[in-house]
Amino acid sequence: MVRIAVRGGLALLTAGTMCGCASAIQLWGLRDAAPVVEREEDVAEGRRIVVAPVRPADPFWAGALVDAAVTGNLVRLAVTFATDDDVLLGTALGGAAGVLLDAAGVAWIRAAVPRPTLVLIKGANGSEVRVPLTPRGDRLEALIPRSALPPGVSTRASLASEGGVVLATYALRPSREPEAQAIAATEGAATESGPSDVDQPLPKVAPPDPDAVGVVIGVEEHSGSVPPVAFAGRDVDAVSRYLREALGVEDGNVLRLTNTQATMTNMRVTIERKLANRVTPGRSVVYFYFAGHGVSNAKDRVPYLVPFDGDPAYPQDTCYSTVSLYQALGRLKAKRVVVMLDACFTGLSGRDGKTSLFPAMRPLMVTPILPSVPDGVAVLAAAGPDEMSGAATDRRHGLFTYWLLRALRGGSGVPAERTWRDVFGFVRDNVAKDARRQDREQTPVYMGNEVDRWKVER
Repeated sequence: MVRIAVRGGLALLTAGTMCGCASAIQLWGLRDAAPVVEREEDVAEGRRIVVAPVRPADPFWAGALVDAAVTGNLVRLAVTFATDDDVLLGTALGGAAGVLLDAAGVAWIRAAVPRPTLVLIKGANGSEVRVPLTPRGDRLEALIPRSALPPGVSTRASLASEGGVVLATYALRPSREPEAQAIAATEGAATESGPSDVDQPLPKVAPPDPDAVGVVIGVEEHSGSVPPVAFAGRDVDAVSRYLREALGVEDGNVLRLTNTQATMTNMRVTIERKLANRVTPGRSVVYFYFAGHGVSNAKDRVPYLVPFDGDPAYPQDTCYSTVSLYQALGRLKAKRVVVMLDACFTGLSGRDGKTSLFPAMRPLMVTPILPSVPDGVAVLAAAGPDEMSGAATDRRHGLFTYWLLRALRGGSGVPAERTWRDVFGFVRDNVAKDARRQDREQTPVYMGNEVDRWKVER
């Protein structure tokens, strides 16, 4: 057999011959193979989910350099694509038509990964709910009935092909009792889906900009003992939508990492490799957004973004520095780059303002030294160097992100023809006012000397 284990777009191919020998070889040419649930929202009937299907859905070639002991039998072997969790993704076409060996000893495998057509949910009594996925543009949607979502319990959903082959699994967030949702709504509080104005459909959708590119990273949960970041998942969903609908970034140009996807390696590859591959120098407007923890190195006070697998006690080894971020963005030679950071770097868990990121130590506050920003890059940061980035709990978003979305949405207090300076001024004033109502200080800052004349393109 030949087996390909997918690891976020990188894969290892293991080829075994009839004699039982096997070898593991790095594979190239394989792109992200598993469908992803991009967002979910509660509606009266249950839960609506939006799925980004496999890209590409058509057959494609993947290649690996294999040793002579394997290549002699390769054309007679089956090829299986599977995830690390043994979720079957698809199989290669059989026979010599599906596997080619070139003069350099590279084995090229023609494979196709099926598109998901169903959502499968197992009930506690062993029953199975099958919900069809309906095409909506280049996305798929499904409406999962409320009866399949036990209140207060995460529900595991499987995305499957028409033949019932499971392509990916996903844990839907817990739902609430209908009575609790109704009471919360009548009191003006947010339900799980959030009745906030920024979560409603935009009044006007921007025309698509094929050159624009967005990177959206949100880390609400972390490995180890790092405390969670309240509402970061909702922030990522909303910002992804606003990039598409308010700023015209096409779906295929929004690079998104959340929670377990947002590892140190994936962040670096996305920022320094994948993003560069999508930028057209001199024409692309690039938007970078991060919601999560930040931390500063106590020795040199350099600020870092904390990935899913980061350890705030060792930021220089496990976290992604803003110095590296700004340098990578400056190398893109894009038309302009707008960075939006809903994070603070003091060493406290900003959205509650109390919890230390260093659980074995007393709360430690480190005032970071803000790094310089290259030409063509503007940074809008949620808080000053010695402040914490808080939450708008009643609106179920980060406070900075909420007012950023309000600014991009337009309306009262926001000029119709606006620059990013107008956006920043609106966000700064309203965040500072909201924070004072919470008896604390939070004043967003911006870095970059060109933001005054950059129009918000939509």
